Amino acid sequence: MTESPKPSRTLLDRGVIIALISLAGTIVVAYLSHINARMQVEAPIHATQTAEAQATALALATVSAFRPSPTETFPVTTPSISPLPPPIFGDFVICLVKCNGFNSINTFPEKTSVINAQWNYQNVPAGAAYERTWSLGVDLWVKYACVWDGPSEGIERISMIEDRGFHSGTWTMTIKIDGTVVMQETVFIEGNWDYWDPAGEFDFCPAPGG
Repeated sequence: MTESPKPSRTLLDRGVIIALISLAGTIVVAYLSHINARMQVEAPIHATQTAEAQATALALATVSAFRPSPTETFPVTTPSISPLPPPIFGDFVICLVKCNGFNSINTFPEKTSVINAQWNYQNVPAGAAYERTWSLGVDLWVKYACVWDGPSEGIERISMIEDRGFHSGTWTMTIKIDGTVVMQETVFIEGNWDYWDPAGEFDFCPAPGG
C-alpha cells in the first residue's frame, strides 16, 4: 500500500500568508470605504458650519462698526444767534416851530422860549433803558429816564419850553440806550440872557419822547 505524500510545511506557510494578506487587504479596503463615505457626509456639514460662522462674524463686525464706544462723544450743534444790531440815531435838526424838513436853523435868538428838535432812530429794543438829558455846560436842566416801549424805529419830535426864555449859551442834548450814548447834539442860543430855572429829573418819557 502506497501512502500519499504529505504536503510540505513550506507550502502550508505560503497558503497562510496569502490568506492573511487577502484578509488584510479586504479590511483595508473596507476601512478606506468607510472613511471616504464619512468624509463625504461630514464635508458639506463642515462647509455649512464654516459659512454660517463667517456670516455671523461679518454681521457682528458690521454692528460693532456702527456701535459707539462708551467713551465716544458726538458734537452737539447749537444754532447760532446773530447779535442784535446796535441802536442808531441821526438826522438831528432844530427849529423855531415844529420841524417839517424845511425849517431847520443853526442857532436860536436870545430869550428863546421854545426849542423844537427832531431826529430819526432805529434798532431800539423794547424794554431798553432810555435816558435823555439837556444841559448847559455841566449844569443839568432836565433829565428823562424810562423803559423804552415805543417802536424800534421811527422819527422822534420834541419841544422844550421855558416861558421866561432859555439861558444864553451852548446847550447839549444827550440820549443814552442801556447806558451807552447813542446821540449827542448841541444847540446854541444867542445873547446874554442868564435866567436859570432847571426843570428837574423825571422817571418817565413824555410821549412821543418830548
